[in-house]
Amino acid sequence: MVPAPHEVPDGLGFNTRLRTSAWEARVGSHTVRSLKRDGERGLWLCRAGAIPRPLLMGRYVLPIATSDERQIVAGHTEGTGRASVNSIVIIDTASHRVRETDVPEANRCVPVAFVAGHDAVLIRRSRHYGRDQSDAVGPEKPEYRLLDPGTGLSRVVNGEFWPLEGQSRPLQPTDRPNEYWAARSDHDETYTEVGRYNAKSFIFTPTMTIPNVTFRSMEMWVAEAEGWLYFVGGGDLLRYPIAENTDGR
Repeated sequence: MVPAPHEVPDGLGFNTRLRTSAWEARVGSHTVRSLKRDGERGLWLCRAGAIPRPLLMGRYVLPIATSDERQIVAGHTEGTGRASVNSIVIIDTASHRVRETDVPEANRCVPVAFVAGHDAVLIRRSRHYGRDQSDAVGPEKPEYRLLDPGTGLSRVVNGEFWPLEGQSRPLQPTDRPNEYWAARSDHDETYTEVGRYNAKSFIFTPTMTIPNVTFRSMEMWVAEAEGWLYFVGGGDLLRYPIAENTDGR
């Protein structure tokens, strides 16, 4: 997502188009952004009404802060283009010291989200795709790992991870621990499934199906007390009665 203009003032030469997930990179009153200025990239501490100040210079992307805000997990690369190889590093927010991790390098190797139920950061690894695979680095199919920011050690995990990817805000929690509301559309975009996602077991359980409309988790809100699901479909704000364990197709 693009940083809000008030956090990165105009006229200072910052390129704010680099990928970031602002809500996951909070350190105190600041947001950690991946920015570019005068041809040089780095991580910057941004706050409304203040001039951004550098945290660490280099090609770092998608910073995610740990729950205690003492560390940041980020992707790092020295190269450019699709053949570049990314690694995952841990940055101490106080000393700015950079630590390596045991996550193997890959063409695409990026943090996805902080998973509170595991007190770890979810990492996604994959290679670039195309006819020429001579410079491909990484698994043939996307691999997911949970990284312990304290030790720098990771382990491969299996399950469904799409609810945690592409978040522009935190998922809405349900009334159960480590569980969140999530939505996904079918491949033909003829209906949307809404359900409960357990971020500890990485299992998605559909609870209702909404026909003839498509939307994502970031475009909905479940008002359980009112009995309504609110979502954006076709540019309109719509609502649908909550009816768990039903199929509306």
